[in-house]
Amino acid sequence: MAIIGNIRTKISNTFVAIAICCLVAILLSSDLGQVIAYFFNANHSLSTGTVGGKSISYVDYQELCDIHFARNFKSQGKQPTEAEIIRFKDHIWRQLIEDIIYKKELKKIGMAVGTDELVDLVQGEHIDASISASPIFQNPATGSFDRQKLLDYLSRLSENGQVEWCQHEKDFVAKRVKDKLIKLMQKSCFTTTLEKEKIAQRDNMFCNVDYLYIPFNSISSELVAPTKQQLQEYMNAHRNHYKATESKTIKYITFPVHPDEKDHATFQKELNAILAQFSTTSDPFVFAKEKTDGKLQDTYLTCATDELPDALAKIKHTLQKGMVVGPIRDEGLFIFYKINEIKRIEDTCNYDIAVIQKKSTISDATRNKLFRKVNHFVSQIKKVSDFDELAKKEHIRIQKETISPSDSSIGIFPAREVVCWLYTAASIGKISPVFDLGDAYMLAMMVNQTKEGELLPLDVVYSEVYYKVVNQAKAEIIIDKIKQINATTLQDIAESYGENLTIHSIDALHFSKKNDINVQNAKAFIGKCFGLKPGSISDPIVDNEGVFIACVKDIQLVEQEKASEDPFDSITKGQIDQIMQNYYIGKAMEELTKVTDERYKHG
Repeated sequence: MAIIGNIRTKISNTFVAIAICCLVAILLSSDLGQVIAYFFNANHSLSTGTVGGKSISYVDYQELCDIHFARNFKSQGKQPTEAEIIRFKDHIWRQLIEDIIYKKELKKIGMAVGTDELVDLVQGEHIDASISASPIFQNPATGSFDRQKLLDYLSRLSENGQVEWCQHEKDFVAKRVKDKLIKLMQKSCFTTTLEKEKIAQRDNMFCNVDYLYIPFNSISSELVAPTKQQLQEYMNAHRNHYKATESKTIKYITFPVHPDEKDHATFQKELNAILAQFSTTSDPFVFAKEKTDGKLQDTYLTCATDELPDALAKIKHTLQKGMVVGPIRDEGLFIFYKINEIKRIEDTCNYDIAVIQKKSTISDATRNKLFRKVNHFVSQIKKVSDFDELAKKEHIRIQKETISPSDSSIGIFPAREVVCWLYTAASIGKISPVFDLGDAYMLAMMVNQTKEGELLPLDVVYSEVYYKVVNQAKAEIIIDKIKQINATTLQDIAESYGENLTIHSIDALHFSKKNDINVQNAKAFIGKCFGLKPGSISDPIVDNEGVFIACVKDIQLVEQEKASEDPFDSITKGQIDQIMQNYYIGKAMEELTKVTDERYKHG
């Protein structure tokens, strides 16, 4: 019995040891946060963000990306760049958010697409535009949609093809039901008869005005130089205008990777080999796709004589079938052109051209040498000031970027990798790992952060706030001077104020139409004029660029037969509102539904 007990103990201990080793292996090979989330999330579903507090599954988002990636790139044989992939994923994300928001609203009002309507969308009288516009279903002779081609295509679908078509149908349904809601919103917006009368009255009204204008630049800026505290106080008083979304600010520097002499020699040999093989290959388009560093779709060029690339246009009279031109250096690329076919039609020629784009080859030895230099740079940075001092010593320009969690449009790549580091591992004053940008290495340091609803950092909006505070102070100086003047006419005010102040006149000042260039952006001045009684002088009116004092001579209505014949005037406010209604409601729905983008967690 004791032997059996010992055996059981050894087996138990061995099992525990194996289990621990497996768990350690999992933790080492995975993102710790994701593993923990996996075991503690009841749905075993990693979140990539939220809409209205409801989690969006990362798996669902990634599956949607995979489906559309296959449809937009793989099926067409395209190899997208990293920047194109980022833009593509952002588009899918925005579409996913929009679909979730609209789905919730559609469910509330019970709007749907029935079975008969789906059949109509795919095979009936109101076929979805994406089907009818597809070249696959068009008659080559007429260029118009051919219903029989569609039916034949559907009858031949494989099992996998049927699954993919079902996804298409889901997309058609989602689009149709959304269109229904948009049209309903458009039709629900209208202008009442009273509103039309008031709009017509306002549009046909004008006034003749005399005014004084004292620009802010007539006051020396040295008299009103604000302190940082005053700028901050202004922001606090107008905090609704300066509320921040969640963001973090980084300083960063880049170290360009340049080929050395040995790399140049190796690359030249490669170019020479390509030139020789390109000249003799029997299928230049296949060869171009194999050798190019550019996009696959750019390896084929068809054009007329006046559309030839500059390098070929210069020698257009010598171009012959089979001729190879290049390598031509163009914005860091080395380009080869091979004339595959020349078709002469009357006085012009059409060319079929195979194109190869090559980027300079940089050896691993050259990259590793620079990488070691960058790591040495990192080892010397202990605090924020070190970052600035070393950059200055090495004559490297420091750049700055404020980045939100969902921001993938920053001018550095790989953007998502930078965002992932910034929102999962960074802290103020901490240096980043070395990011490989392909043609450069990058180092970043987080220097600031703001949370949702906080005031923006002053340095982010410094110029705007400084301008407003300075102008506010100048307006106070001007108004205080005007208050000291005891006068009842514009002429007397102008003479008492001095500084060669003169009276200006505007005939036919309109409320909402184009006005004199000197006042067309002075909205406060224009609005005040239509609220004055004829003959009265206004209080000082503070506007964007200065202070006005207005005296309205009279207010008149344009006779209907003399009203403007501008074609835009025929578009009523109600029609514009109707067109914009779905946009306004869509934006309101997005604002009311709290959306968080946490894709950075997944790189």
